[in-house]
Amino acid sequence: MSKVSVIKTSDYSSDTLKKAVENHFELLGLDKFIVPGAKIVIKPNLLLKSNPEDAIITRAELVREVILKLKSLGAGEIVIAESPGGLYNKTRLSSVYSASGYDSLTDIEGVSLNFDISSAVKAVPDGKLMHEFEILSPIASADLVINICKLKTHSLTGLSGSVKNLFGTIPGLAKPEFHFRFQNQDDFCNMLVDLARCVKPAFTFVDAVYSMEGEGPSGGTPIYTGLTLASADIYALDRTLVDLAGFTVEETPIVKCEIERGLAPQALSDVELVGDGSEMIGKYSFKKPETCDIGFDSKAPKIFRKPWRYLKTKLFTPKPAVERKICIGCGRCAETCPAKTIKIVDKQANISYDSCIKCFCCQEMCPVRAIYVKRFSIFKL
Repeated sequence: MSKVSVIKTSDYSSDTLKKAVENHFELLGLDKFIVPGAKIVIKPNLLLKSNPEDAIITRAELVREVILKLKSLGAGEIVIAESPGGLYNKTRLSSVYSASGYDSLTDIEGVSLNFDISSAVKAVPDGKLMHEFEILSPIASADLVINICKLKTHSLTGLSGSVKNLFGTIPGLAKPEFHFRFQNQDDFCNMLVDLARCVKPAFTFVDAVYSMEGEGPSGGTPIYTGLTLASADIYALDRTLVDLAGFTVEETPIVKCEIERGLAPQALSDVELVGDGSEMIGKYSFKKPETCDIGFDSKAPKIFRKPWRYLKTKLFTPKPAVERKICIGCGRCAETCPAKTIKIVDKQANISYDSCIKCFCCQEMCPVRAIYVKRFSIFKL
């Protein structure tokens, strides 16, 4: 039975986080993964340039305490590597690192921020849809990868947790290409699982002091959860996050896929929860993304399922829409749109729905939250 540690973590102060990280290492025996002198890459969630208090990114304060613990165990060079949404270049990286407070981490000896924008191919021996990925070079060559994600809802996968966070190992605008290639939700989730099998992080921490509910991963609302979590089993950890958020497996396609592939436990009872925060699992009820499926497909009589799927696809499927009064015409949505269906006209984003694949990359990357999920009004009653 896989073990997941859940620790009450009331705030982002150094003392609180240090104690939490120490507890996670002790409860899970994570010391055994650290070989003296090993080159370690930390993969946080730095989706876009944002205020840390908006709960979009992994807080630098947590990353700092993990680094200090690794250093105390004899870790060698530590590199922080991430490919934010949009262009993957030194200017974008510098901007995101600075806004997120990650610049301050380089005052620790042997710690650096990644500016190497090259990539390398790495095989997936047991991939279902993918047999290799082109990922960030420092991650491909690391002795050890440590995943530090942010707990958020997600408009496509239900939740953004340990497996979803690894999508940031794909460089820049190659990510929208995967959205275009794998337009089916199940296929996209299976691709993410293949990627997790490729990257194979040694263990994962979850920043859930403040999480995000609603229209995640960038347009939602912060929710105080007061926890950090960790595990060497990313799939058991994701399964735990489902119950933490108050979701069902059916409402989290990424975890449903992990279970179907025999990687994640089917029930939370199959996970060994340790730590003083375990009692909080099941106490929250996150607001779900508008794009969560309403479940009629499987519940309706068979005779109605086919026509319902047609109507849902043509008329009722949620789609991205632009709030004209907020849009600043920056072009970030057009830049990241895999179907190239967005154009900036008169300093406003315009979406052509004929070719829109409803991946919601535009909503995810809008820096001013001008793009929202539009849903047929009957489902809001």
